[in-house]
Amino acid sequence: MIPRHLGIIMDGNGRWAEAHGLPRQEGYKAGLLALKKIIAYSITRNIDILTVYAFSTENWKRPNEEINAIFDAIQSFCSSPTNMCSISFCGNLENLPDKLKKTAEEITRKRKTNDKILLNIAINYGGRADIVNAVNKILSSQSLSKIDESTFASYLSNSKLPSVDAIIRTGGEKRLSNFLLYESAYSELVFVDTLWPDFDESELDRILYELQRRTQKFGGAYV
Repeated sequence: MIPRHLGIIMDGNGRWAEAHGLPRQEGYKAGLLALKKIIAYSITRNIDILTVYAFSTENWKRPNEEINAIFDAIQSFCSSPTNMCSISFCGNLENLPDKLKKTAEEITRKRKTNDKILLNIAINYGGRADIVNAVNKILSSQSLSKIDESTFASYLSNSKLPSVDAIIRTGGEKRLSNFLLYESAYSELVFVDTLWPDFDESELDRILYELQRRTQKFGGAYV
């Protein structure tokens, strides 16, 4: 299986900074450099979509200086994106700082469709919240008396994207942490100990090789 839509939980930025004797905020700057490298390399491996977990609905519990560092890193990337990379967003943008919210809205309006890769940034995103929001939208629709999976999926914030083929989580934790809960029903999962700023092209290659050896049955029998 070669993933066309790859999800990444970019975990370990703060711990990377602490391990290098730096303030945790510096880890997000280093993580931004890692992201740019992985985007560029993903293009060469024919990956069409990267959905990255940049800021979850639970991340508001972190100290303000760390939250601001995350938003600054996202703003920096959006102001100078990688070549041949379009950007979209999923999650609730309403509570973001005005500058970042305005940037996200402008990028969404001007999004190109002919670039080599789409970077889908999950910001102020939670899988449970996204499902609840979809249900509320459906309840407010007077024209629906019955729904199927396809109709339900059309109300999610990633409705225009295919399901995610595989999810990589860096940093040693082995859980999804509320990331793409509906879209990952049949995703391949890969957990690595590497902290996100140290994640590089060779590690992605190793994972892609592992994924190619896996077989997706979607509930069927092996043949």
